[in-house]
Amino acid sequence: MKSPEGACVELIEAPQFEVGLYSVGTDVDDLDETIEYLKKNGCQPIGEIANTTVGRQVFIKDPNGVRICLIEHMQEYREKYM
Repeated sequence: MKSPEGACVELIEAPQFEVGLYSVGTDVDDLDETIEYLKKNGCQPIGEIANTTVGRQVFIKDPNGVRICLIEHMQEYREKYM
């Protein structure tokens, strides 16, 4: 779903996870810069940066334990879908 202002919500089905909320994700312009900022402010990524079919991503946890996926989409993906 995409609003006229550009906000977007996407539900992704993944067979390796049970039904339910696994995580929330947000797009970032520069994943490396975002991770550096978060580390300086006491937040550590969960695992390593992973390459995906749409770009690069890494997970963090908020103070309540909610997993947040930070996604840096490839330019081709941005042009086509964003």
